[in-house]
Amino acid sequence: MNKYSLIFLDKGSEREYQEQKINQLRKPVYFFSAIGLFFISMTKMITEILDNQLNHLSIIIVTQIYLILSIFIIKWKPQLVQSCLVILNYLLLAYQYMLTSTISYEAHQLFANNFVACNFVIILAVDVYQGIFLVTTTMLIRLGIAIYEANNPQYNVYFATILLIFFLSFYIRKLNYESRSFFLLSLKDNLMEQILPIIVNKSYILFQFESSHLRFSLISSRQLEFCCDNSENLKQFLREWNYQQQSLEQFCFSDIRRRQSQEIKSYSKQIEIKKGSKQTKMITICFFSYQQPTFLIKFENNPQAQEKLKRYFFKTIEKERHIHFKIFKCIVSNLSISLRQANMHQLHLLRINCFKQILNYKILNNQFKQQEFSIDPILSRLKEFFKFKQINYKIITSQEAKVKMIKTYFMRLIYDIFNESKKDSTIIINLEHFQEPYIRYYGREINEFQDTAILTVVKTLVTKKQKLNIGNKTTILIMLNEEPNYPFQFQLQN
Repeated sequence: MNKYSLIFLDKGSEREYQEQKINQLRKPVYFFSAIGLFFISMTKMITEILDNQLNHLSIIIVTQIYLILSIFIIKWKPQLVQSCLVILNYLLLAYQYMLTSTISYEAHQLFANNFVACNFVIILAVDVYQGIFLVTTTMLIRLGIAIYEANNPQYNVYFATILLIFFLSFYIRKLNYESRSFFLLSLKDNLMEQILPIIVNKSYILFQFESSHLRFSLISSRQLEFCCDNSENLKQFLREWNYQQQSLEQFCFSDIRRRQSQEIKSYSKQIEIKKGSKQTKMITICFFSYQQPTFLIKFENNPQAQEKLKRYFFKTIEKERHIHFKIFKCIVSNLSISLRQANMHQLHLLRINCFKQILNYKILNNQFKQQEFSIDPILSRLKEFFKFKQINYKIITSQEAKVKMIKTYFMRLIYDIFNESKKDSTIIINLEHFQEPYIRYYGREINEFQDTAILTVVKTLVTKKQKLNIGNKTTILIMLNEEPNYPFQFQLQN
């Protein structure tokens, strides 16, 4: 809320506040005031016609037409009710002075007070700026008329009127501030009820004590084993379950008196409640002394649900063990066949696939650390892994090159490059221009969508991939990231 204009910073809240004011205050005030002024003007018109004094007849008829039309206007567009209230305020002021001459001396003071009260009700119904404007202009008009008609100037009264304008302006602003603060408070209450199911991931009951009716009323509930949709269900629950030889309802009543006498605003404790001789529940009961005493009862997880979750957990572990068993069985079987047939190619494939799974495990389990290392040993090792493809590599740099990045990510990227490269080809790693490092090779493009690990690596290290057809060869160009916020930095070491 803006501290000067008192307008809510959230446009949705401001719109909701204005709609509430229009429906609950401004429209009723306008309709009653307009109907009252209509009957006053009708009475005045009949009196003038009977007395054959038609001086104000045209003004009265125009006023009545306006009052009738304004009611339809507000029905059609409720947002205009503030403007109609401002006009109505000045119409009441005009009618007060038009009827003053017809009022007896004895009733004059009561007559003036009635119109002032009507003006003030309208002023309180509008927003802060309109209210201050109406107070200022209405009081200044009255002051101007009093000065104009006075035979003997009353300066003390004039000065008091000016002081009263400032006081009323301050009072109107204060009332509007309190009204808007109360509205914000109600919004926070509603918001709390909406976010409570998100914050509290257990079953719960939220209820408060209505001191005017001496009863507990339900606010909200969630995922209960029993029906608790209204205050009657709540009352039944509080009376059926017991704690320390008394019902929960009696316990909450006595707890309210005890906490209020000790001026304790909130507390929370875990208790065991019983129903009959067999049923028991563990609950956490929370007390908040906020406007009305409020209780939150959180139910602990059901033992049956915990047991079900436990069985599911062990079943998942057993399933994973079975998968691991099948993997190792497959590895042993392939090793046996390869050794028996002296199939070295099959052994190489088995080794590089196991190496790939080790890298994937480290990547997916967030086992990464940014470090500075030389890339030549990694390339040499992978060249030895893929020696059946007879792939060479070449590092282009003016001096010895080291990179600072996540080593596992780089190894996984180079692994896929070796895997997709053609036989008897050469992989070029160009670190000569440290702001634009790239890798070039002949073969197929890396498919980063084959598994989550390589997708993570490509998104982290690669800024661009480009496929070039040069003659009969397909060249793949991979541009690497070289920015401080990416895990790749190239440094030249002397």
